[in-house]
Amino acid sequence: LEPLLFSKAFIGTSGVNLDNGSVMTDSMDSGMVKEKVISNAFYKFLLVDEKKFNRQDSFRFGSLNDFTAVITDTNDAAILSRLQRMGIPVLQALPPRIA
Repeated sequence: LEPLLFSKAFIGTSGVNLDNGSVMTDSMDSGMVKEKVISNAFYKFLLVDEKKFNRQDSFRFGSLNDFTAVITDTNDAAILSRLQRMGIPVLQALPPRIA
């Protein structure tokens, strides 16, 4: 991945600690790839579904401040407020429409 540059990167996580801003994954290999993508991308978006907030995992690959914005499906006012107080832009994913 060293020579590759990305205009936008969408990166998933298995856990986000809102107390210290840590972004984690379950393996060192996955985390090292994500670290490199973050360093080589201009815009970096963290994808976090609601159940991943305040969940710990084994490898920290970044901080919330490393990302341009967080994309999430949460409507939890406490989580959204904490992210806002940290200065993290949040884009809320809309639930799928059922026809």
